Amino acid sequence: AAVATSPISQTVAVGDAAVFGVAATGSGLTYQWRRNGVDIAGATSALYTAPAAALADTGATFNVVVTNPRGTATSGTATLTVVAAAPTPPPVLPADVAAAKTITAAESFALVRRSTGVITSWGYNNEGQRGDGTAAAASDTPGTVTLPAGLTAVAIAAGGNHALALLSNGAVHAWGRNNNGQLGVGDQAARLVPTLVTLPRPAVAIAAGQLGNGVRTSIVSLSPVQVAGITTARAVAAGNEHALALLADGSVLAWGANGAGQLGLGDFKLRRTPVATPVRGAALIRAGGDLSIAITAARTAIAWGENSDAQLGTGGTLTTDQSVPFGVRTAVVDAAPTDRMLLLVGSDGAIRGAGANDAGSLGDGTTTARNTFTAATGLAGMLGASSGGRTFALALRSDGSIFSWGDNSGEQLGNSTLAAAGTSTPTLVPNVDAIP
Repeated sequence: AAVATSPISQTVAVGDAAVFGVAATGSGLTYQWRRNGVDIAGATSALYTAPAAALADTGATFNVVVTNPRGTATSGTATLTVVAAAPTPPPVLPADVAAAKTITAAESFALVRRSTGVITSWGYNNEGQRGDGTAAAASDTPGTVTLPAGLTAVAIAAGGNHALALLSNGAVHAWGRNNNGQLGVGDQAARLVPTLVTLPRPAVAIAAGQLGNGVRTSIVSLSPVQVAGITTARAVAAGNEHALALLADGSVLAWGANGAGQLGLGDFKLRRTPVATPVRGAALIRAGGDLSIAITAARTAIAWGENSDAQLGTGGTLTTDQSVPFGVRTAVVDAAPTDRMLLLVGSDGAIRGAGANDAGSLGDGTTTARNTFTAATGLAGMLGASSGGRTFALALRSDGSIFSWGDNSGEQLGNSTLAAAGTSTPTLVPNVDAIP
């Protein structure tokens, strides 16, 4: 037996259940987890979920002994840190921002759902991504998405080159690029305005991602397909090639690609149908790139997946992908993961980021990569954030102001004073009030 990846130290809030995991090589493996050097009864799997944390658990250490007929190996030791819990779960936001998840920066666009239910858009528009009935060159002038008369938006989602809106009557409308049937309207033609997606019943949440119906083909379906086995979902999230579902009991399901461990199952095997992760007590989920985030009811950010750019913020030289969910930071109310970085919105209204800093996408005034969470410059009172592709981000302030930073080659920052190279400093988007 040999240990390939040891459990990782983490920080959680009181009441959270920390998860530790080990990856080992060899056949016929058995496991025995230890706390402070003492065997834990019944903890004999590759993953170990500790009981709900108390302040007295701070400083407890965990490791595992792995055994097979050829020998025994002992993992490195992880330390648990526990902090006082927040009084309330992350709040429901009055408005939303959504940054397009395009790999090509010049094709980026932005959406804002205002508290009135109106959607504002700007940026790339070659295939109607702005949703206003036009297909034209990119523009940094905010415009209005054309919604059906009498209806307003209650949620928005931006995919690679398309967008979704959940309306006040539970209907879902989609627009933009549709080359893979991603709009779900029965064909592969782009739509310049929001177009009704036919669903069997009203929706409660939206995201853009994998189908999870057990089939793997280049074009799975041009119309919506029900994901089997999920009946109590209250939120969904989608990365590049994987998806998450948050259930009513606070558990999280995952499916799709898993090459970076983004399904959180302790391995790197893809799943074509939803599988339960070890996450419990989640109140909010986010996904982006090959990275997954759950924020617990105690406001702990639990993260798993790609870490090649140190976007999990653990510091040091750790750049190993993490297939086991672990607590990366407490007092967090929102998260914005993407291909090469992770932004966290704190209970204190600050935004902190880790990972690659291409085009200044961490917003800290530099283009220096960060392996610990570093505060974006000049932001306070922030409620939520969204990161786009690899190179830009948006944030919502409590007074309804929107800030943007990073690359601007698709005019996605919404500010005509900024050059195509963009800015590494968060900058106000003029003439947009998300909470009038």
